[in-house]
Amino acid sequence: MITNYTISIPTDIENLYVECYKERCINISKLFKEGDIFFFSTDWINNDFQKNLVNPVVLYITMLPNIFFSPNSFLKVLILQNNIELTIYTEYDTISGLNHDTTILHKLNINLEKKNNFDDYKLADRNIIDKINSLRIRKDIWELIQINDAIEKTFSGFEAIRSILNIKNLNETNLEAIFMKTLLDDGFGIAYLPICAGDSNGAFIHYSKNNSIIHNNVLLDCGARNPYGYCADISRSYKISDNVLFEKVYDIVMKSKKACEKYIVTTLQNGEIPKFNILNQVCINKYKELLHEILPSNIQIDENIVNIFYTHYIGHHVGLIVHDVFSDKIIPGSVFTIEPGLYFNKDNIQIDINPELLKIGGIRIEDMYYITPQMKLACLSSYI
Repeated sequence: MITNYTISIPTDIENLYVECYKERCINISKLFKEGDIFFFSTDWINNDFQKNLVNPVVLYITMLPNIFFSPNSFLKVLILQNNIELTIYTEYDTISGLNHDTTILHKLNINLEKKNNFDDYKLADRNIIDKINSLRIRKDIWELIQINDAIEKTFSGFEAIRSILNIKNLNETNLEAIFMKTLLDDGFGIAYLPICAGDSNGAFIHYSKNNSIIHNNVLLDCGARNPYGYCADISRSYKISDNVLFEKVYDIVMKSKKACEKYIVTTLQNGEIPKFNILNQVCINKYKELLHEILPSNIQIDENIVNIFYTHYIGHHVGLIVHDVFSDKIIPGSVFTIEPGLYFNKDNIQIDINPELLKIGGIRIEDMYYITPQMKLACLSSYI
């Protein structure tokens, strides 16, 4: 069974912040040679791919919000025995020039210097990034609180969307706008461009035009990013008018999701570590079993047929990046998604199907999960 996991937030949240930070420094220090010095800055990196890697590493080390580390500043990491020493170099004598209270920096023993107070540096290479990424897969309690924060804000955005779904001549733009407003009103950002795909637009898994009138159903794939940079990634499919075929497709996707959950629970109970590649095959096998309910009886349903309608992978780790550090293993401490879907894109389908499926477009159900230290599966977004 799936554990009901409640994140209890302590009254002394700042003390938890400091304690988690210190533990993180100890873990990082064990990965490198004592005396090693590394500098991180997106300011010196021309490759956009590496920019995406470096910023989360900086946040992971410092646990500082995005606003505390601007693109024009950089971080010096000195490896000590069972600790690290951090210095943030900025254009100004306060972080990002915004005059933030530096009390927390003193508690963390982080030094603050002007950018011109150094003579030499070396750019952090992929080696240090890869090593720290191995730690990022396992989320500590501080990170879990931040991710839950992003999930709750995403929940608020979805509730705001659901409150207007019965409006006549509703446009996808209306859904995106109310979701964005819900986030921005409370100082949150978006983890990625929202997908608000009405009817046949849901057949495109990365659809983001969000400019069409919605008639019968909508696929939402949206996520908040909290002020500390942590992300949520959740998908829901809602019907606006009664549609028996929609309900059949939805039921198949939901049964596939439950089969994936069962695989993880059973694997953990056996003392083993679940893997995404097996999880993906569980999803495919469930579709092979159930797609006959919506496809013509003369179609022999094999994996090739499934791949026509199921056109992406089953899930991914989530953290400071939506598609976070990749690892096939789903270890205790992992936060990840399970997101089965079925898509009816006329350009991809070479067999005869019910044309009403093309009007539905696509259905995806995506939740976020956590493997507890006790090897239990917890759904973090089940209330949405």
